[in-house]
Amino acid sequence: KNIDVNIVNAILETDDAQVFQWFTGDRLGFTKGKNPNEYIVSDLRYGIEGDSVFGWWGQIFNVTKNRDGQFIANYIAPLSIERNADGDAIKDLFRAAYGLDNNLLAKEDYQCENKLRI
Repeated sequence: KNIDVNIVNAILETDDAQVFQWFTGDRLGFTKGKNPNEYIVSDLRYGIEGDSVFGWWGQIFNVTKNRDGQFIANYIAPLSIERNADGDAIKDLFRAAYGLDNNLLAKEDYQCENKLRI
């Protein structure tokens, strides 16, 4: 589900998001968080957006509307994602990076909202 562009813009107006945007070279993903008004900004250079097995780090923001109906974003905390770092997980990560058979990436588009056709 796409995030409202006005919410994205409100997040990008914060100093924290601007530094993160510079750090990632504009490779950011925006997803809805688990709590109301919570949004997650993910570094897309090494994965996909959200609290997923592929994302590595990100930031959490709270976004509300002011009296004028404009979105206001406030930085909450860094996104903390627990990772399984055993040898098999690391091996699968490198296999996925080189396009080899692995247990990290989906093998089909089962239940995907947006199916990419090449």
